[in-house]
Amino acid sequence: MTLSAQKPAIDMLDLVVIGAGPHSLSLLCRLLEQSPFETLTDSDHQRYHHIRTKSKNKLVRDCCDTIDVDSLKPHIKVIDANVSSGGWMCQWNKSFEALHIAHLRSPVFFHPDPFHPDALRTFAKAECRECELLDITACFESGCKKCKKTKQRSHFIANDRRQFFTPSASLFQDFCASLVDRYGLDDVLHQGNVTAITPVNPNTPSSYFEIKSFNKYTGEYETFTAKRVVAALGNVNNPIIPPWVHMIPQHIPEKRIVHALDFVQCLKSDCEGCHDDILPDQLKEQLNDLSEKPRLLVIGGGLTSAQLVQLAVKRGFKDITLMTRGVLKTSQFDLSLDWIGRNANTLFASFWQAPLAERRAILRRAKNGGSVTPEYMALLKCYKETGVLEIKEKQEVRQADWNSHYEKWRVLMSTCEYEEYDVIWLGTGAALDVKKEACLVSVLESDPIEVVGGLPALDRNLKWGDLDLYMMSGYCGLSLGPTAGNLIGGRVAAERIAGDLWKKWVDESEELRSVSEGARVKGGREVKPDLFSLATMTGSFENFWSVLVE
Repeated sequence: MTLSAQKPAIDMLDLVVIGAGPHSLSLLCRLLEQSPFETLTDSDHQRYHHIRTKSKNKLVRDCCDTIDVDSLKPHIKVIDANVSSGGWMCQWNKSFEALHIAHLRSPVFFHPDPFHPDALRTFAKAECRECELLDITACFESGCKKCKKTKQRSHFIANDRRQFFTPSASLFQDFCASLVDRYGLDDVLHQGNVTAITPVNPNTPSSYFEIKSFNKYTGEYETFTAKRVVAALGNVNNPIIPPWVHMIPQHIPEKRIVHALDFVQCLKSDCEGCHDDILPDQLKEQLNDLSEKPRLLVIGGGLTSAQLVQLAVKRGFKDITLMTRGVLKTSQFDLSLDWIGRNANTLFASFWQAPLAERRAILRRAKNGGSVTPEYMALLKCYKETGVLEIKEKQEVRQADWNSHYEKWRVLMSTCEYEEYDVIWLGTGAALDVKKEACLVSVLESDPIEVVGGLPALDRNLKWGDLDLYMMSGYCGLSLGPTAGNLIGGRVAAERIAGDLWKKWVDESEELRSVSEGARVKGGREVKPDLFSLATMTGSFENFWSVLVE
């Protein structure tokens, strides 16, 4: 099936996706993939099988299997603020580049490809880049030993061992680029920073959304209309700033307190030597002077803080203090193995049966604060042994004052000791709080839903109440569980959202066909509706199913 070249211009988009990260990529690939591999439960398969076969109309059933993907893409737009500077996954790629991250934390079977579960490993082999897969089978073996010691069923079976490798950042980037090429997704991208999503005529058959977007390069606002919206928002909009920073009485000098996200923002500005630009000029001179040893304080106990320490060493710092609120923990993943092994179903069953407040507590416990991978922990120990790094565990900053005369920070520790530092870097992470997302203010006002600990209470299909607004990434935590923000969570979210979208598209196609087919039968033989008259009848505001022809 193809779309006629004579169709009128369609102003109403069928779908707008906000964000061009790995979760959005998972969704677009899933929407365009006609033969996805199985990732759902038996009940899920039964539900989707019902969707695909419930219609007695063969034309509608065939649409799901033989639709030309080129006719779907013109009705979809993906809006992201960083498209012009890097295309798909720009924020993701720049984050890895800014912090000099060599490998992903996720195993090789976490990826956006809906066609094959082993697609990333296959890609590495086809490109002769298997050397870029980091062996983390020690994590597999420790998980098996732990279960054996506690007489529990092992989290993994022997065949799972081959999946315990993590891809390099460049390998994963090229793999995702191959998905973009395979599904032709560059054409759906549009540069813009979405500032508002406004429901129009909500809870009515004629409801739609107005999406306001600002293009920072042209300095102009654009407004798009769409029947459905998917918000794949990350947590980079809400950096966690410690309370003592807000208590600093005087003006904070530029570049003397820097959050990890600032490194990424600097790199996104396409400036040369961006890591130098994040440092004060005087400090750069001191780093180049071998007689000077400027002091750096890194705050945080997770992987980002360890990456900041590594970055500081590369920038020439020789006196670094890493301060953590608790004890540094080592973990290959950012959540327990219980949630990704074969015993995970039991935990997820308990999670879904729990009330929302308890689910939020489970999410916090599953993360268990920050942790550092074994590779970075070995690196920190090496820095400590060489005298470059001092680690202060179970300590916090109570107060910090800037001495403008000496141009140094005077920091009061929780141990009631004072230390002086030239610069402070914050590896304190970012928070998920849907109420602080500027683009969702109108949605929260017009169609409020329950929010628990910053996370919205979405339905099973990750839909916002009665609106055709879907959420992805960590904001699906109350519906998907602790893996919501991970790559595997993006794939599960894509399955749920794509299933619901296809159901709506099929139902709309069936409804429109039933309206038009009454006078379209001659001698008991069906005559398919004329394309232009069908488009005219819908006022050019229907989705692509409205104008399909053989």
